[in-house]
Amino acid sequence: MDDKTKQRIREIKEKLRVTKVVCTRSVKGARGDNFVGWSCAWDTLQNDGTQDLEDVGESGVPTQAMSFADARIATCLLGMQVDVQAHRNAKSNGNLSPAQADQLIDGIRKNYARQLIDLLGEEENGINGKSGS
Repeated sequence: MDDKTKQRIREIKEKLRVTKVVCTRSVKGARGDNFVGWSCAWDTLQNDGTQDLEDVGESGVPTQAMSFADARIATCLLGMQVDVQAHRNAKSNGNLSPAQADQLIDGIRKNYARQLIDLLGEEENGINGKSGS
């Protein structure tokens, strides 16, 4: 890849921001699927439509948007909530026994906690950090 192409990619990448995180989870069981899907907008009252998504500052970068590093952490946090809720729903309708659901939920929380620690460590060490990479 030539230097001009690399520079163009860097310029575009620096302007990209995430305005919304969407996470879904389905737990399958004998009594059907338990599906949970949540979307979360960052510091805005954004609708799911495409109009008025973001105000942009003078630089042209959205003023109420997440960097990729922030979006990774937000996705982890929202993903954990969605996964836990799907398992709670499966427990409530009998697809999972209370013991099964509680054990799975405990594992989900531990796995997401490890991922958060890894993501924060990467950010602290400049890997995939605030620069939007």
